[in-house]
Order: sequence, then structure tokens, then C-alpha cells
Amino acid sequence: FFPVQPRLDGTDYPVGDLPGLGVEVNEAAIQAQSFRFWEAPHLQRRDGSVTNW
Repeated sequence: FFPVQPRLDGTDYPVGDLPGLGVEVNEAAIQAQSFRFWEAPHLQRRDGSVTNW
């Protein structure tokens, strides 16, 4: 879906010379996919309490 992605340079993502965020999206590939609902997993600790990622 994303033919061009930012590259990590040490601990930084260099700012590009092009306008915008520097992210290209292959819209044709996205439109070719069907929509599916998705929910992030619900993580629990050993005691049963809910925890964050």
C-alpha cells in the first residue's frame, strides 16, 4: 500500500525535500481490497486486569 516509506537514520527520520508528509499511498491497491472490521487485541494481565499495549 505504501511504495515509499520514511527511512530511519540513527534515531531520526530525516525531513524530505518534497511537500507534504513524504508518504505515498497506492490508492488502487487499497481500493482493490475489501473492507474488514478489525479490533485490536484486548490484553490482560495474569490477575485478569486489562492492560495497555
